[in-house]
Amino acid sequence: MMASVPQTLWNADENRPATNAEATEWSKGAGGSSIGWGISPPPRPNPSGILPLDLRVLVLPDKAEAVTKGGIFLPETEVDKQKFAQCKATLIAVGINAFSEAKRNPDFTPPEPGARVLIAKYGGIMVKGKDGVEYRLMNDEDVTARLEE
Repeated sequence: MMASVPQTLWNADENRPATNAEATEWSKGAGGSSIGWGISPPPRPNPSGILPLDLRVLVLPDKAEAVTKGGIFLPETEVDKQKFAQCKATLIAVGINAFSEAKRNPDFTPPEPGARVLIAKYGGIMVKGKDGVEYRLMNDEDVTARLEE
């Protein structure tokens, strides 16, 4: 017997859960055809084996470039500095209470695993996952922006 899959109000155009405002419009019959009840996509796999707790999030920072666009090779110390600068990352996993303060705003949609985000300089700690990749484990408040790429 198959377990029941929860259904949520889903915005198919943007492949995300519908916001409260969209849900209100949809319930009044004013919503577009792209919003309706559907099954949320399955959570993205977490190959790291690291599950953040409470307000923590796990991100995979983009690799720091060792060569500039002009072809200049950067010393290893400079590459290390860039690794900890404000950088783009991919959200891998989210703790159960992450972004809970921001969720009080009815129009806020927290970033889901797989989202592209900006993370704070020197935020969190570097941890190596079971897959051998270095991730950054940080507080949810160190995720400073969601990127639309």
